[in-house]
Amino acid sequence: MSKRILPLIPPGLVVQQVVPSPNQITIVATPRTATAACPGCGQTSARIHAHHQRRLQDLPWQGRPAVLLVRVRRF
Repeated sequence: MSKRILPLIPPGLVVQQVVPSPNQITIVATPRTATAACPGCGQTSARIHAHHQRRLQDLPWQGRPAVLLVRVRRF
C-alpha cells in the first residue's frame, strides 16, 4: 500500500485492502478498537449486535474518485 494513502485515513481505522480500478480507488477499512462506549450512559461494551457497511466518497485521487468502505459495528 502506498504511504501517501495513509494520511487520508482517520486514525481510528485500519486499512484492510486498497482496490485500484480504472474507474475509482476503493479503500476498505475497519475500526481499530474492539469496544465502544454507549453514547447515552458511557458504559463500555464489546458485544457486537450487528455489522453494516458505510460508503464515503471523497475528491479524486490521481484522477480517479476515491471511495472509503468502512465496516462498522453496532454494539
